[in-house]
Amino acid sequence: MLLLSQADPAANTTDPDLLPQPADPYDAGVRSDLKLRSLAPKYEQGQHETYVRHLESAVLDPKNRNIALTGRYGSGKSSILDKFLAGQDEKKQTTLRISINTLGPDGDEELTNRIQKELVKQLVYRADSGQVKRSRFARGKELTWLTSLRDAVVVSTILCGLLWLFGVRPKADAFGSLDPALSVVAFVLLVVAAAWAARWVVGTRLVSQVSTGGTSISFANQPDSYFDEYLDELVAFFEATRPDVVVFEDLDRFDDPRIFDSLRELNTLINASAAWKDRTHPLRFVYAIKDSLFEKLGSKPHPEAPVKDSVSETSTDGVAPAVTAASQGAATPAGPTAAAPAGTAGPAGAAQSVSWRRRDAADIAVERANRTKFFEVVIPVVPFLSHNNARDLLSTALAELNVPAETKISRSLLDLVARHVTDMRLMINICNEFAVFAERLLWIPTKDRAPGMTADNLFAIVVYKNFHLADFERLPHRASDLDALEQARQRLVRDSITQLQRERRDLAQGEKHQEQQEGLARVLGERLRTLLTSTRSSIRSITVGNHPFTDAATNQASFWRAVAENRSVSVALALASGHSGHLSFAELSVLCAECTEPLRWRDQTAEEVAEQRSVIDTAVAWLRGASFQDLVQDPSFEADGKSFGQHLASILKSELARDLVRHGFVDRYYAEYSAAFYGNFLGVDVANFFRNSVWPNEMDVNARFTTTDAVHNILEQAPAGFASSRSVLNIQVVDYLLEYLPALAEEVAAFIAADHGEDARTFLDAYLNDTTALKPKLIEALARRPWRGVLNHLALPEAVSDEDARTKLLDAALLAAHDAKEYALTDAACALIVERHASLAAFTQEHAAARVAVVLSFARRLELSVPLLAPLSHDVRTALVKEGAYALTLANLRTALDLDETTTPTLDRIRLDDYVWLRCRDEIDTYLDAVASDSQMKWAVHTAPALSQVVSEQAVDWSRAQILSLLTLSRPEAAVPDITAVAQAAWSAIAEAQRLVPNAANLHAYSQAFGVDAHLAKILVSETGQLAEVSGVEEAPAESIRRLTVTILNASSVLGAGDRVQLALQLNPQRPPESLAATEIQPSGDDLLAYALKSELLPDTADTFTHFLTGGWASVSAAFKVSTAAKDFLTPSLVAGHVRELLVDPYVPDALKVQVVQDLGSYVIAGDGETLLAAVAFAHTKQIRLDAAHVLAAAPHATDPEHILWQLALGRERCGEDIMRVLGQLGDDYEGFNREPGYEFDVPLTHSTRSVLDRLKSEKLVDLPRGGRNSRKKVRIL
Repeated sequence: MLLLSQADPAANTTDPDLLPQPADPYDAGVRSDLKLRSLAPKYEQGQHETYVRHLESAVLDPKNRNIALTGRYGSGKSSILDKFLAGQDEKKQTTLRISINTLGPDGDEELTNRIQKELVKQLVYRADSGQVKRSRFARGKELTWLTSLRDAVVVSTILCGLLWLFGVRPKADAFGSLDPALSVVAFVLLVVAAAWAARWVVGTRLVSQVSTGGTSISFANQPDSYFDEYLDELVAFFEATRPDVVVFEDLDRFDDPRIFDSLRELNTLINASAAWKDRTHPLRFVYAIKDSLFEKLGSKPHPEAPVKDSVSETSTDGVAPAVTAASQGAATPAGPTAAAPAGTAGPAGAAQSVSWRRRDAADIAVERANRTKFFEVVIPVVPFLSHNNARDLLSTALAELNVPAETKISRSLLDLVARHVTDMRLMINICNEFAVFAERLLWIPTKDRAPGMTADNLFAIVVYKNFHLADFERLPHRASDLDALEQARQRLVRDSITQLQRERRDLAQGEKHQEQQEGLARVLGERLRTLLTSTRSSIRSITVGNHPFTDAATNQASFWRAVAENRSVSVALALASGHSGHLSFAELSVLCAECTEPLRWRDQTAEEVAEQRSVIDTAVAWLRGASFQDLVQDPSFEADGKSFGQHLASILKSELARDLVRHGFVDRYYAEYSAAFYGNFLGVDVANFFRNSVWPNEMDVNARFTTTDAVHNILEQAPAGFASSRSVLNIQVVDYLLEYLPALAEEVAAFIAADHGEDARTFLDAYLNDTTALKPKLIEALARRPWRGVLNHLALPEAVSDEDARTKLLDAALLAAHDAKEYALTDAACALIVERHASLAAFTQEHAAARVAVVLSFARRLELSVPLLAPLSHDVRTALVKEGAYALTLANLRTALDLDETTTPTLDRIRLDDYVWLRCRDEIDTYLDAVASDSQMKWAVHTAPALSQVVSEQAVDWSRAQILSLLTLSRPEAAVPDITAVAQAAWSAIAEAQRLVPNAANLHAYSQAFGVDAHLAKILVSETGQLAEVSGVEEAPAESIRRLTVTILNASSVLGAGDRVQLALQLNPQRPPESLAATEIQPSGDDLLAYALKSELLPDTADTFTHFLTGGWASVSAAFKVSTAAKDFLTPSLVAGHVRELLVDPYVPDALKVQVVQDLGSYVIAGDGETLLAAVAFAHTKQIRLDAAHVLAAAPHATDPEHILWQLALGRERCGEDIMRVLGQLGDDYEGFNREPGYEFDVPLTHSTRSVLDRLKSEKLVDLPRGGRNSRKKVRIL
């Protein structure tokens, strides 16, 4: 008996291979004695006796001529009629049973006429041959040899008689001398034989036309018969056969209630005919129909409406009419068309709804009630199968098959099926088919059975088959609805995994952006402020969403994060014009496009990112093994904009099929559970893969295998060339090949490389983003092939979601690659290798020489200049150092020279390695910048020989600025000891950098080439004023010392007088130098002579002063002070032209000035008022009386009248008129002395003025009236 399990149907989705498996009872060959139940009608007294009794009672009443037995499909009408007819036969009643299952194809006729035609055929041809003789459709009896002979004799007799009468006789001598009667007999026999043969050949065929000699005879064609046209034929049939009861079945299949009008009329006509009046009981028609048929009376279908031929045929969607009605909730199994007037869905309902609404409901009800006018008695059959008892009946039907006790079908599956099955025949057929399928697929040894198959799986497939016959037949061709659903599942899985992998890439990109957020925020803030500055605007307020921000917030990542997330911002501006402005999000996004990317501003911790990655990886793994039921229960994943549940609803045609999928009874392995497998069944997942991928050569990247040795089994049964086909592109299959069958894996790599189409790209995207796949091995195989685009693919952003994985794959490619010229490299691929080379084992680990050569070929092609040499392997590093393919940094130089961290890479050491020296030589600026910016390394050159050699060698090739930078960064102790050993082009830079040893030889050589310029001056005298100590004076030639001395003494533009003299003294220890002449020294207007005289460097002679006076008074001014012999050689000729300077010069001793004033006439040139003024001023100061002529000559030039007044006050010998004349020359306040008598004015009152005025008054030249201003004296000219 069948055991019903209460297990949840969701349990069917659990992989059976993951659960402990009990011993299989079918392996031992255990079988049940199964016997399929017949689908033929079966009389059950308890269910059908009532209806038989009512039928027998109805036919006894002669008034009941049209009797209807009504009930829905599967309610038992046929079983009732079988019993009823059997009872009639026992009562010696003549019965006739007519069932029309199909109609002939005749699209030009109305449905009713077509039904009538089929009825006529069945009625007429039910009669025995020859039984109906008056009918045009009468069939003759079967032609026998005796019948044909009889007909031939009759025809021959008639024919011979006619011929005889017309004189056609055989010749009497036809047989010679024999009896003449013999010819007559022979003639008759021949005619009979010919007629017999002709009758036998023609048989029962009709001749429509005979033509001979231009004459033809035609017979009328037998037309199609309809009740109206061939009523006489029908009456003849019934008169000949005289049935008592005629049973009509299956007329309701065609949904045409009007046929019953014709049959009722036919019944009435036959019973009214003369042949039937003498009968005791009339002819009775019994109809087996469905109640819903008469709802059609309320509608007016189109004459050409399509007809459903049979319940055994499937509808357009593959669902039987009864099933369709049940699934749509119709009260009877009449189908959707019959139910349309009641408001249910159906093809007729939508088209006729308008006309139904326009009619009065009472009229419709009356017209439907007309069915009672069709029949005298209507016997309804009460349904015994309903949704309430369908499950129990189904369980009973299964139990009656006596299936093995181990076969368990869950109660939930039975409940589900029972909700949709209300036809007993269909229910029994499902159970029968399940038993047959189980014998072939389930009740067999494990090795032949689909792993994981349960009774539920198989029963669900059988149910699906019975409800979707045509679709089930399409399963082998992968063209069924279930195949379409599987394709939707694959698309959904593929698209969802692609989306999840994209989200994983976004997480990695978000981490990278998060590290840059603060810096980017400052850049955007500065960009915004630059805009405001250029437009002379300022920010009044900033609002993001409902949150205000300050102006300073534009430099913070939190502000830009809020802008990106809200995608809105309002910036109120204050314009320079005084008006207000506004900056919208759209305008801001033009200036700061980064604010439109929320991903760039994501704020997540490392733990949150790791957790999200884990969730994504889990979801991807779940999707690859997800069943139909799993995907229905999780609507979060979509394909083509629809969830799997929506795909399910649109693809499967019945709610039953959808429920079977939703509850997990029909799953991905539907095809494997629906057909026998020949050979060892190696796994349902293997078989499924063969069906969906291998045989159609389709790719299923995400197919997951759970059975033991699944991939091994696939490879054993796969056809030749499998490794070079699209079907091999599966993650697990490729993993297996890479792990265990590398030769076949190379074929897969060759296939991908040879035709890198959409399938290959899709596979690589899925494979390289899978967290468990053997990605490095595949990349190695592709690189070995070689696939020219392998590195370019790895550089695609969407190719790999994990950046660490991308690095490992890139490394794998380089470790397996051939020479770089074998590969195409985009800019992105080049940038990827350059960016990550320090993380690649290809560059950082030791390899054989051949692999190093490959790595270097990529480095050369990329023109790689590594920023750090330290991480690289020794061989790679050595090769790159030789090629100079590294950034010129101090760290790299230490690595290249094998120096420790504390040793500085100076040029002293660098020059010991030719490759490193050449690299530094060619990029000396970079090297020097590195040295200058390093806090630990102060000097680029430590020793003088190294500096001299470098500068000497590169004086031509390097610019002066480069040499100067090098000199500046060399130790002071490395100063050049012999400048003549260096190219002269570099001397100036050496001097400027103060890297020149101040020895006599260097100073002489440099000064001869460039003089004492500013650079050399800094060497001779430091910025603090300290003099250089000149060495090598004793070893230097006297002439060079003399020239150097003269050069230094003449360097007045860059050296002070005292410094020059001191330097000259270092060069000339002997005082004074015998070879040094004053005339070689160029007077420069400074105190050189004074310092030289003081140091006894130059002779204190008139000639010396005379020479230096050529340079102006400044050249000798201080010298007079230090000169001890000036009083002896001072002459008017010596100081000619410089007497005034001498008199006013504070450095000139007063004794020399007195000497000049006392002999003023010798020193002053006539008209030299300035000199006279200076002399008068000095004389006043030193109380020296001057000659009156000198005083008069000086008066016009006097700036201080007191000097003249003092001289006038001393001169008693001068007359008053001379004094008046001199006073008048003073001008200004004293101009009045030149006026006419009586003129009054006042003059400043001093002691000298009072003395002079008193004298003039005494000589009665002026009067001194009282009054006047303070400190002034009034004067009147007399």
